[in-house]
Amino acid sequence: MTDLAVRIGPDELQRIQDELVVWRSPEEFAAIWESIAERVTSETLFNQGGLAFLRDAYVASVFGTTSGLPISKIHLVDDQWPDFEIKLSNGIVQQFEMVEADQPGRRRGVEYQGVRDDEVDLENDDLEPLPTAKEAVQNTRDWLRNAVARKLAKSYSDPVNLAIYLNLEDWGGAHTQVIASFAGATRAGTGRFESIWVIWKKHAYRVHKTDPD
Repeated sequence: MTDLAVRIGPDELQRIQDELVVWRSPEEFAAIWESIAERVTSETLFNQGGLAFLRDAYVASVFGTTSGLPISKIHLVDDQWPDFEIKLSNGIVQQFEMVEADQPGRRRGVEYQGVRDDEVDLENDDLEPLPTAKEAVQNTRDWLRNAVARKLAKSYSDPVNLAIYLNLEDWGGAHTQVIASFAGATRAGTGRFESIWVIWKKHAYRVHKTDPD
């Protein structure tokens, strides 16, 4: 990403949205996302209003290339619902809602103000330490349960799949345990969503599916 936070003008914002709502192959969609990510800083992403759809685009790009489903096309939906859709090789279209699982009360806009994307100082004693394996697993369970509860509260009337973006860092120390906790932490959503996926570390994990394969 670029070094300076530059506000995205309305014309550029519309152009980006127009690119993402067109049906594209997963590879094409991911390439467009990467191009956008190179032009938008984290400070801009979390401080400029109207950019939440870019987080949907990131999740959709990861989902399209790592889910293992036979996806022929994918796009964002230019409406209130759903967040994105996929078209399988057999022509079936599936709707997805995205929700983030993160630390409650976290204010990323404040965190990223005035910080360039390349300013990462791993030797800074003031940095918050990474969680222990036990803390990482507990955070995962709490954050995923909260994310599922927020989506259940919306009481969707139409069939929809759920993609949860887990914003958790562990640097591999608790990787296996974290993944093993996905199913239990999201069980409340079974029967209400067609399938439930967790997007973590640039990979899509399917943890529940309502109908058998």
